[in-house]
Amino acid sequence: MSSLRGLGNIARRWRELNGVSYWKGLLDPLDVDLRNNIINYGELSQAAYTGLNRERRSRYAGSCLFSRKDFLSRVDVSNPNLYVITKFIYAMCTVSLPDAFMIKSWSKAAWSKQSNWMGFVAVATDEEIVRPGSADDPCVHGGWLSVYTSADPESQYNKKSARYQVLNEIKRLQDIYEHEETSITITGHSLGAALATINATDIVSNGYNKSCPVSAFVFGSPRVGNPDFQKAFDSDPDLRLLRIRNSPDVVPNWPKLGYSDAGTELMIDTGESPYLKAPGNPLTWHDMECYMHGVAGTQGSNGGFKLEIDRDIALVNKHEDALKNEYAIPSSWWVVQNKVGNSGSMVNGSPAIYTSPRQRLPPHQEQSFQIDQKGTLATMFSCDMANRWRELHGSGHWDGLLDPLDVDLRRCLITYGEMIMATYEAFIGEHRSPNAGMCRYRRADLFRRVDVSHPGWYAATRYIYATANADVHGKVLLRPLCREGRARECNWMGYVAVATDEGAAALGRRDIVVAWRGTQRALEWVADLKLAPASAAGILGPEGADGTDPSVHRGYLSLYTSEDQCSELSKQSARTQVLTEIGRLMDKYKDEETSITVIGHSLGATLATLNAADIAANSYNTSSLSPGGAEGRVPVTAVVFGSPRTGDRGFRDAFHRLRDLRMLRVRNRPDRIPHYPPVGYADVGVELLIDTRLSPFLRRHGSESQSHDLECHLHGVAGWHGEHRGFELVVDRDVALVNKFDDCLADEYPVPVRWKVHHNKSMVKGPDGRWVLQDHEPDDDDDD
Repeated sequence: MSSLRGLGNIARRWRELNGVSYWKGLLDPLDVDLRNNIINYGELSQAAYTGLNRERRSRYAGSCLFSRKDFLSRVDVSNPNLYVITKFIYAMCTVSLPDAFMIKSWSKAAWSKQSNWMGFVAVATDEEIVRPGSADDPCVHGGWLSVYTSADPESQYNKKSARYQVLNEIKRLQDIYEHEETSITITGHSLGAALATINATDIVSNGYNKSCPVSAFVFGSPRVGNPDFQKAFDSDPDLRLLRIRNSPDVVPNWPKLGYSDAGTELMIDTGESPYLKAPGNPLTWHDMECYMHGVAGTQGSNGGFKLEIDRDIALVNKHEDALKNEYAIPSSWWVVQNKVGNSGSMVNGSPAIYTSPRQRLPPHQEQSFQIDQKGTLATMFSCDMANRWRELHGSGHWDGLLDPLDVDLRRCLITYGEMIMATYEAFIGEHRSPNAGMCRYRRADLFRRVDVSHPGWYAATRYIYATANADVHGKVLLRPLCREGRARECNWMGYVAVATDEGAAALGRRDIVVAWRGTQRALEWVADLKLAPASAAGILGPEGADGTDPSVHRGYLSLYTSEDQCSELSKQSARTQVLTEIGRLMDKYKDEETSITVIGHSLGATLATLNAADIAANSYNTSSLSPGGAEGRVPVTAVVFGSPRTGDRGFRDAFHRLRDLRMLRVRNRPDRIPHYPPVGYADVGVELLIDTRLSPFLRRHGSESQSHDLECHLHGVAGWHGEHRGFELVVDRDVALVNKFDDCLADEYPVPVRWKVHHNKSMVKGPDGRWVLQDHEPDDDDDD
């Protein structure tokens, strides 16, 4: 990064840049070496935020995410090799403060009930001594005034106060480097800036600096003391403080009465930056990265804004939503993959898929677990499933399998549910991305990159793209904000896959799967689609030409049958794409025992219903290379979760007359989506009713989205025993999965909400030090 420029000048000018002359002549216009110096300390201050574990469900909430040894290499500072962390600082508070001030774990096994990690002491390495010109002892704090002196002899981490920890470490480092030219620098932001101000005063007033200069660089600092404190502070010859203030930031104005500002002020105004948008949240102006952006580009009294330091503008969205949408940078993108920290709570591995408290199963059931090639606990699979596949796919309309729910059928449903979930995991839902609406992964890697229990059992052979008429498009399809988006007129809606040789051997036949992506949103989308019904005659073939004129929801039919000749991805309708691929695979595997399974959730369930009826009614379940007749037709089964109603009674009756077609519809009792549309439509297929409200693992009064969430449906399938038999997990499906995209799990389980996150939201740091969005892997469908 260009922020490394001028380090030689900084080394020569370090006393001047650290305030020996109170920064006279350096602030307006802002000296370029001072810009670099301020940003260097600002990054160290930002590191205290980046390293803090804020997940209250974790037993390690309030601790540092990283070890001292690895800390600076993990928190994205421009020069991680210039300092070494010598001590972590812990603090506690003995007065009542808002919860936001101290991060307290909700876990009964919390690492500490009183303490928070508050920052660190670091010393310059030999490399840094050569560059800035002195051995520096910067202390980075996040906190507030009352935590500085509090201690508890019973606390593991705060037997000594934060004050004692810092001063003792500074004394130790001063003794080590007593024969070198040394400086002490304290830096902090917000309430940590107030604490840094007091700490700097303490060091000088009590002689811990041993006559070496002490400088404080503070950002967005509230006022610390009364006018007498300011006078004493500003009169100390060994103490310098540069207070960086952003003009629209309200925090430095507090407290209003009886307090005064200390030190020298550098005023910036990020409101003049052409890169930032007017924030919906005023605290955006208080963000640390926003401050460093301002330091890089402020022009002082001359007005305007021009980046004098080539600092990556993507950084202002690191923890906020400050950058204009045209720059295609996700908001709050600094997220460790799957919210993993030192809590270890969401680490994929054996013996559990994700470590979390789980209901133990009887020993005879535990013995049947199989570990798949990913080394995780797979969904239990038995050889009986291969032998029973026709029965499990509805040859007998699931008579005798639903109450009580057959264990092999549970496994079968969960396997298909995971294949639907893959469409949610792989979908790019970031509006700012030029790839919004596309699939994240190439077909060859799909099942390896998502969470399915058996990634080697299927191979994706075709991706499905759908468009719709104007009445439907804006309600259910995602459109990228940027004009260059490739999926502005269509969205990736799922895939066609076929069992591999490994999968066919395990499943007992060559299974062709069509998976339709739905939406995890609850009621708003289905309620918005208040469209008149449309004729289903084209979908139902001969069954639709009997004079009854069956009809289906016009919006769902539009998604299934619409095409756009101006679109590179949806020149053919989703219907044509799927039926063409089904025909190709039927011809390829005409000599093998084959099945067709169409699956979906929510909106995807309605598309699966239409698609399954279309395949069976128009004989796409037979090979064009095989002799005609019913003997050549393979069974078509639809497995759907949380499905709205698709058609009227005429459609239902025609659907049920198709002899090669079966459908199992899984409905969660508290989910309202399956009741829509409420008038003029009818349910299709055989219903499996579950009720996740009986689960002891889930929130007692969950939201509407919880009852519709696909992972909650799969959790229900794993443990449902009927209305009067309670809930007990029969298939050992990890309860942590219900929080993958929602907030469903009871708080007693240390699992973050919505924890399925791609590392830094697919922001990747390039060799030039700039962050770019890389969220799409080109496939054969892409021109590039």
